[in-house]
Amino acid sequence: MYTRISILVIFSALAVNCYGDTIKIVPELPELLILEGDSLELNCMHEYNSDTNTEMAVFIKEKQVITLDNTDGYVITTKTTVEDPAQNLKRTTKTLKKNITSQSDHGSFSCAVGSSLSIAIEVRIITCK
Repeated sequence: MYTRISILVIFSALAVNCYGDTIKIVPELPELLILEGDSLELNCMHEYNSDTNTEMAVFIKEKQVITLDNTDGYVITTKTTVEDPAQNLKRTTKTLKKNITSQSDHGSFSCAVGSSLSIAIEVRIITCK
């Protein structure tokens, strides 16, 4: 028999700003606890000046880039909006989703732009028996 539990962890907001580029990962937590079988959703928000930045954010799990054609069941979508046309400021939001998590989803997920700008969240999958 399984018992469903809810876990809520609250920490301070996390964002990184480097040379005018800003990234943050949502939820803004250093660690995210998910009950095995529940869904996982991470959002990577990258604000940048489109005149000076041509690199796009990517999701990384355990030092491996998660590609669109990954075999782990992650679905990645991208949405770009113009935040300030006068300064060519754009925001790209990458969303990583998985409908049903398993223990293989446990680990460190990062949102990175190039090699100098990244932010991470530790995803822990909780099994309740």
